[in-house]
Order: sequence, then C-alpha cells, then structure tokens
Amino acid sequence: MRNTGARSRAGAQVYCRRMEMRVEVRQTGTTPRPPAGTPVILEIRDVSLQDAPAVVLSSAEAAVTEPAGATPVPSDDAAAPAPDLLATALLTVPDEALTGGRDVVVWVRVAASGQARTAVGDLITMQRCPVGPDADTVEVPVTRIG
Repeated sequence: MRNTGARSRAGAQVYCRRMEMRVEVRQTGTTPRPPAGTPVILEIRDVSLQDAPAVVLSSAEAAVTEPAGATPVPSDDAAAPAPDLLATALLTVPDEALTGGRDVVVWVRVAASGQARTAVGDLITMQRCPVGPDADTVEVPVTRIG
C-alpha cells in the first residue's frame, strides 16, 4: 500500500490520503484465454448500501497480456506471469473509503465479447473480492459468462 496525494482548496493545501493497490486479474476454469489486447475494466466499488447501486470509487482500464511462455523473459531477474494471470493494474482509493464500516470490493470485467456492456462471452468477477486498508495486492478471479 502506498499513500499518495495532495490537492489544493481555496488556496490552501489539503492532503487527501489515498491508497494505491495492485490488482491481479486471474482466469478460472478451462475456457480459452482471451486474446492479448482484450480490454479489462477494473473498478473499486462501495457496496455498503443494500437495495442501491454500488458507488464506483475508482476505476482503471488495462488489457489482457500474452500468456506465460509466449514471450521471452527480458532478464534473469524478471519473472514470467503465471499462466492464469490475464492482466494487472494499479487502482487508487481514498483512505476515507476504507474506514467507517464501508464495504469496498474490486469488480472486474474482461470484455471478450467485444460489447460495450457486459455480455455472454465476457469474464467477470463472480465472488466477493474485498479491499482492506492493508491490501497491497488483490487477486481477482474472473469467470466466463455463458
């Protein structure tokens, strides 16, 4: 976890602490891997309120990377990604979103269908992936719809 950020308001510096978190998107099941370059949409959502839409606190876009072993590793120090690792991204969350009993989760969609909205063929989060104040890295499994 890395805290960053400062912004000004009315000429004064107001520090807004934010947490930067790495999200690793991993494919589950035996369905074919989406091609490299497939869009990946990641969101940090506050799902505290029942019977109300989740509030998006932070979002990012990434793309599916080449599978492990498909490209040469540039040096001995670099590790090849695991075969099920589709993408990684950094997301920033305001610290105040992680306090006060709020229920904050990561939601991911791999847009394998090519559609603007979630559709059959996409991979999405099917289980709860909570975000806590001490989370440096969150692994998010995604499963194909349909």
